[in-house]
Amino acid sequence: MKKGFTLIELLIVIAIITILALIAIPNFLEAQTRASVSRVQADMRSTATAIEAYFIDYNKYPMATYFWDHTYFVYNTLQPCSTGVKVHGFCYNTSLMWFTGLTTPMAYMTQLPYQDPLRGTRLIVDWCSGPGGGAGAPALWPHIQFANYAGAAEYAANCQNFWNGTGGAWATCPPTEYATKMGALAPLKFNSTDPEFSSGNLLTKNWGKSGSRAYPTGWSLQSAGPDRTFTEYRNSALNTTVITSDAPRIGGTMGCLLTGETNFYDPSNGTNSRGNIWRFAASQDK
Repeated sequence: MKKGFTLIELLIVIAIITILALIAIPNFLEAQTRASVSRVQADMRSTATAIEAYFIDYNKYPMATYFWDHTYFVYNTLQPCSTGVKVHGFCYNTSLMWFTGLTTPMAYMTQLPYQDPLRGTRLIVDWCSGPGGGAGAPALWPHIQFANYAGAAEYAANCQNFWNGTGGAWATCPPTEYATKMGALAPLKFNSTDPEFSSGNLLTKNWGKSGSRAYPTGWSLQSAGPDRTFTEYRNSALNTTVITSDAPRIGGTMGCLLTGETNFYDPSNGTNSRGNIWRFAASQDK
């Protein structure tokens, strides 16, 4: 007569399988994250080559020209956020998807690699008013973000209104200091802190107090990174957050990038640590 497994033997086998799964699953997820980071960095490198080739031909970086004459939309719908309100700032920072000048009429790339595998279908939550909108409605896209700092500085120097379209000091034009301090090459900084940067308008602060390395660049590509969010905590005001994908359209966000108040992704802090993945001009990436 054959003897079956005892209950204790079955429990031991189940325990062993559970232990192996607990070891294997985190390693699999970490390998998956590393693969997604590598893919994002590769997509950014190929896009950077196309951006610089575009600059050689036109002596300026690409714009999302759709938003010059059109309002913007709630993500994944045909619902306008603000009927009749143009926001020219989106011409200089939004999803890479909208910078179609890189593919037509001259194909600097055959296809824009705007999908961010680290973000998936998560929405970037930003202000949005108008029919079906309301404060906090999704307004941007869960994609790799392109920012044209050189174009924004030029716009500030020769403003044609409709910069932010939401009322307040930034609705019509960015402040003059925005162009004079930032310049065609925005000296972005990260991983810095100073008590002077804890409050107030960071665009008026002494940026020299930020001891971090500057990355002078006319543009940037930005991925949400493994934490899957563009919302980052400030270094000198730990209870304050900033949506880094809003730069250069929003002055407070741009001030944070110019003073080093946010951090870039560093895998040495852990594969799934906070911070965004960046690519700048002149083969600079972080």
